[in-house]
Amino acid sequence: MNSAATTNESDPWLERHLSRLGGRTVFEIGCGGGRDTRILVNAGCGVDGLLLCRLNSTNDVHYGARGHDEIEPDYYSVDGQPKRFFDRATVDALFAEGWNLCDVEERTVMRYTYPKVLWEIVATKAANDD
Repeated sequence: MNSAATTNESDPWLERHLSRLGGRTVFEIGCGGGRDTRILVNAGCGVDGLLLCRLNSTNDVHYGARGHDEIEPDYYSVDGQPKRFFDRATVDALFAEGWNLCDVEERTVMRYTYPKVLWEIVATKAANDD
């Protein structure tokens, strides 16, 4: 497998948000080899508290949002694996309860072989009114 085709260490998505973090603790949910966590820790951040995440966009035609068996709306079987995709309304619905959205942006990145369209989310937990 050509690792350059599956990962690109020069994808600067977190670097754009480091000034916002100011060494704060970040709630980072990783699903890879720790690349994003390493960037956060190297920038002086703890890992907890501010949610930074990416979600598959329904406009991502290269990596599963089109041409695969649909399990349910915007949920496909891609190479035998279930994969969920989001439009802006479903992003807003996902974070409607318990979160304050600080930034939501649909972006196209060149992290893989072809352009990938995704949502970048910055959110904080909403204050508990209890």
